[in-house]
Amino acid sequence: MKSNLKILFKRLGAYAVDWYLYAVVLISFNTIYSTMNGIEPTYYMTLEIYDKQNLYVVMALMFMIHFLVFVVLCKLLKGQTIGKKLFHLRIVSKNDQPVRSVQLLLREFLGIILIEGYFSPISSYFRTFLAIQFGDIIELQWMWYMMALVSIVIARFIKNNRMIHDLVANTKVIQTTR
Repeated sequence: MKSNLKILFKRLGAYAVDWYLYAVVLISFNTIYSTMNGIEPTYYMTLEIYDKQNLYVVMALMFMIHFLVFVVLCKLLKGQTIGKKLFHLRIVSKNDQPVRSVQLLLREFLGIILIEGYFSPISSYFRTFLAIQFGDIIELQWMWYMMALVSIVIARFIKNNRMIHDLVANTKVIQTTR
């Protein structure tokens, strides 16, 4: 069980690296897009500055950036993000085969964004997008918060520290050799 906990903490470290790097990418994109479109830029995670047309464009472009970073780049790096590479971790299929692109898609979009809803900077933008479109989404935010907590708890006790997004995509995170 000790090695299980060690990998869980390494996953947390890799997650922190990826979260901050990715947040910088999205905030930079947001700043560049708003400046190019004559909108006063902000230097933090917000979408409230956009009219409806720009809001849809920005959200679509952010999802494309997310796809490029966490599906295409991760596939090219053989199941590793920058954080996972630094912490010697790799995403693989549950049966230890190389992760497939469709698994990365399921893991990111269905598992992390739609079910857990709190593990990525894109999740924050998506929640803001939904709030702008539909008004108060507090119940949905609480559900995402609870799912994120449940995911962390089950990762602690389930074999291979698999979180909900791993279960959805039939993946696991393994330790690699240095």
